[in-house]
Amino acid sequence: MIDRREFIVALGATGLLAACQSGPPKPSVISVNVTGGAGMNPGPGGGDRPVTVLVMRLASTGKFNSADYFALQGDAGSALG
Repeated sequence: MIDRREFIVALGATGLLAACQSGPPKPSVISVNVTGGAGMNPGPGGGDRPVTVLVMRLASTGKFNSADYFALQGDAGSALG
């Protein structure tokens, strides 16, 4: 059976271990270079339309590779699970 002294020592050790953990991880930084040109995404009238770039952080590529474009464009969260 554990006595009071062992309990206090164990509690103190747990507190010290909890104090040793590092802070939250630093966010990843990526650099993206995007180049566009005139006529790249023409609209029905021939004028240029804006392009949307979506950056996703994936745990694995399986669900992303099996999803179609419209599922990702509509609700990527439910398509990727």
